[in-house]
Amino acid sequence: LDVFLKENNNRTQVVSKGRTLPGFVHCPKQAAEPGAVDGTKPIIKTECSADPALEVGPKDLKTSIELRVDPEGNPVLPSLQPQPDLSFDRKILRAYFMQPGMETFRPQKSASSPSLSRASSTNMVVRYTCHRAGVSSIVVTLYVMQHKPIDFAWRKRCSEPKIHTSKALTAPQAMTFAFLVCGGIGMVVCMVCL
Repeated sequence: LDVFLKENNNRTQVVSKGRTLPGFVHCPKQAAEPGAVDGTKPIIKTECSADPALEVGPKDLKTSIELRVDPEGNPVLPSLQPQPDLSFDRKILRAYFMQPGMETFRPQKSASSPSLSRASSTNMVVRYTCHRAGVSSIVVTLYVMQHKPIDFAWRKRCSEPKIHTSKALTAPQAMTFAFLVCGGIGMVVCMVCL
């Protein structure tokens, strides 16, 4: 299973043959294992880096995840059960899959020979809604049947959301305006009748 992240015109491979590539390995906050009781230094996991290698910019609202299986390597297409997990910093943003339930793979036809399928793939789209300025790690966990789960991570940078002002009246403003109009009409009627 190969996994690619796609944004705009960029396509970055994050998983190759079921193994997460360096720079995209999800590292929990404590990436160091405790040392021995004798006071030796802790062992740092070398495959983990403090920050994921890919950062999605503040103007990008979504990222596409392409899952691809080479038919020569594994003729049986894996099933994703249960649905993939998505982790992120809820204080900074909200991230969600736009098309849940996309766990079936579709063969893609080769351009040179439409009858030969060169690979099977499927796409999932992660959409972002930023709440405040900051950077959040996005972690996806794929559960492939009869295999270990696959974790990979990237960063999403958010800018402060713009406040949208509207020319429409608020409810208190509309009520005040309605009372003034009704009061004006009432005074005109009273002056005409008298």
